Amino acid sequence: MKINNSFLRPYILLWLFTLMGSDLALGQSTTFITSKNLISGEDLKKNSARGVEKIVYKNTAQGELKVHIFHAAPNTIQNSALILFHGGGFNSGSPQQFYPQARYLADFGITVICAEYRIKNKHKTSRQYSVMDAKSVMRWVYQNADELNISVDRIAVGGGSAGGYLASAVGIIEGFDDPEDDTSIPISPAALVLYNPGLQLSLKGRNHNGQAKDLKNESTLLSITDNYPPSLVLIGTEDWLTPVSKVKHFCYLVKEAGSDCKMAIYDQQEHGFFNSKRNLYDTTIRSHQFLADQGLVLPPK
Repeated sequence: MKINNSFLRPYILLWLFTLMGSDLALGQSTTFITSKNLISGEDLKKNSARGVEKIVYKNTAQGELKVHIFHAAPNTIQNSALILFHGGGFNSGSPQQFYPQARYLADFGITVICAEYRIKNKHKTSRQYSVMDAKSVMRWVYQNADELNISVDRIAVGGGSAGGYLASAVGIIEGFDDPEDDTSIPISPAALVLYNPGLQLSLKGRNHNGQAKDLKNESTLLSITDNYPPSLVLIGTEDWLTPVSKVKHFCYLVKEAGSDCKMAIYDQQEHGFFNSKRNLYDTTIRSHQFLADQGLVLPPK
């Protein structure tokens, strides 16, 4: 008799995770998503640019960098913010990638900021400048918190792929500070939302003062410390950049550091899956619920 592998696949994966022996595998921290429990809903891309405000946060030798701000809807304001970094391998991409999530979440009381940062194709820069700009964005939001109606201890960060790396590393990576930044400003995200993040990317080259980078700047997995933010990771089982095993290890380290880490694992989904029409609404709703659990947004209706 021929066995239907596609039917058995979810159950085989669940069994394998159980055999791993970790409480992260199939406990409250992990949700396994198939077509049977995928949440469907409205098209979040429709009119997603509505209400966006663009402000220059930094001038560089390669040009201006802007933040694209979706202000919290009136009468819902939670004095919180979510900064989102787009993906693209530090080579390409734009803040518009996260417009659908930003427009949706802003209606639940959080100010969402889609950040531009220097990338190779547009600015001819290496990825260390992307990290530098991510840290600058965090400091800019901190400095402008009053005008943005944000509490400085309620700033979450998120991103996809390379942007997921930036979000995961911005609060812990040493060096790579812009010489023009006020480095006395703390970078301490309240929570992380990571869409298929690159957790072990290399930052080739040297930091801004010419000194060789320390090894722990190579990887989020080597840099996690106490007080690491509570985190949500959304990942596909077929991701070529960050396998599920690395995300499990990440969550283990985050929990060992005394924080919380949740995984949403999407069956048979590849890198960048969260951008697709199939997965956009589901990943946004699960991110919304996680942020609501942290007290940063109003809960889903």
